[in-house]
Amino acid sequence: MARVLLVRHGQTQHNKDGIMQGLLDVPLNDLGRKQARAVARYIEQKYSLDAVYSSQLQRAYATGQAIATAQGCPLYTHTALQELDVGEWSGLTYAASQAAHPEIWKQLEADPYNTQRPGGESFAQLYDRATTWFRDTIEPQAGKTLCIVTHGATMRALLAYALAVDPAAFGIRMSVHNTGISTLEYSRNQKRWRVLSINCTSHLNYIN
Repeated sequence: MARVLLVRHGQTQHNKDGIMQGLLDVPLNDLGRKQARAVARYIEQKYSLDAVYSSQLQRAYATGQAIATAQGCPLYTHTALQELDVGEWSGLTYAASQAAHPEIWKQLEADPYNTQRPGGESFAQLYDRATTWFRDTIEPQAGKTLCIVTHGATMRALLAYALAVDPAAFGIRMSVHNTGISTLEYSRNQKRWRVLSINCTSHLNYIN
């Protein structure tokens, strides 16, 4: 049985300011760095990891690096774990993107799963790339304890997959906190995931 910890990256200034990041390579802010250290300490106290996998974007990579360094385990990156590509909306607030493309926002309201962001991707495309990588890379690793550090939309897609629920409903509406931890177990015999916890943030109670 494989165990997987899904972790969202620490906070960035764009997170704090309500600005869409997409594939912008935005670093952690001061609170985000504290969150990364806190989640690394928490995981070190509870688990012995075999590997950490991360998005290549520095907000996820820096969080993953803190976890891997505390564990003394390898850290691997993959583009399948990157954030939803919001294309032309990168660097904009939600209000600014609505003003720039009101017609696309109407499409998003009608079909949030399949509507593609201008110059970017749809949640359906993100779901396909993230879950394909997850099946190919993670599910074969029986007996391993692994950590995946990724982004909000990507994490919601993977949780929808693990729960075997409609990603168009669950994956789009769920909120995930910065460095929130979700814990999964995979049975190769039954070929199914079990979700043990979602969005655990108890490690953040001790940040000054």
